[in-house]
Amino acid sequence: MEIQRLTLRLRKRKRQRIIGIGFLLMGCAILIDSPYRFPIPIIGLSSVFLALILFLVSGFFLYRGLRLPLDEVLIFVHSQGGEANRQEILDFLDGEEGGGRQLFRVLEAREWLISAEKNLEIVQSREVVEEDLLVLLPEGKHRSETLIKKDRDRCS
Repeated sequence: MEIQRLTLRLRKRKRQRIIGIGFLLMGCAILIDSPYRFPIPIIGLSSVFLALILFLVSGFFLYRGLRLPLDEVLIFVHSQGGEANRQEILDFLDGEEGGGRQLFRVLEAREWLISAEKNLEIVQSREVVEEDLLVLLPEGKHRSETLIKKDRDRCS
């Protein structure tokens, strides 16, 4: 159930990126066409203001669509029992390794996730520790539970 909600959230982000690019292209077309009456009949200063508004709207949608999916990763790791491999997360996000590095760096900096190799409790309790295993820390667990609760309240 949570995985389905996560895929919906990721699709929404993708739609927001596409909408943002559409508004950006419309703003560019209006700005380029501002000295002419054909094909867009808005000319002069009004076309510049309209293009500016479209640029601002596109910036809003692009920001919402391009920011790092921290919440989605936390919910995904929580649904996997608090542990997940880096590759599993990247496969779920359909992301590239370059963007993944930054994502994992931010999650570790906020102390929501940590590499299993750096977690002393896991190293002591297991004979073999996977290299790419990430573990949800208590702060990350609390945040993911809060996000899941908010999602459930929205859907109800």
